[in-house]
Amino acid sequence: MKRFLIIVLLLAINSSVLAHSKLTEILPQDNTTYDEAPPRIEIKFNSEVKLIKLNMMRINDKEKINLDTSSLGNNSTKYIIPMPQLDIGKYRLQWRALSLDGHIIKGKSDFTVK
Repeated sequence: MKRFLIIVLLLAINSSVLAHSKLTEILPQDNTTYDEAPPRIEIKFNSEVKLIKLNMMRINDKEKINLDTSSLGNNSTKYIIPMPQLDIGKYRLQWRALSLDGHIIKGKSDFTVK
């Protein structure tokens, strides 16, 4: 009986560790138009990840926007990055993260500042 309980406990621990991380929220939101740029970039996940890449560009002219990426590389469920001053235009925010189970997850958010 003791052996059975240990096996069940180990299976429960392994299944929670192996669950894939998922994006739960992002600001700026995809396909959203803002009167002013949001004050920050906010990326939230359902479990800890290591954000390994974050890029932003203005889509119209492919101009790269410099971001403060000093918080990248730390494991967290939430990343907050200051939003630089943005002119009117269409923008693309692209990110890539490494979950604790070793899987790479990535995504993008296209938004407009009018």
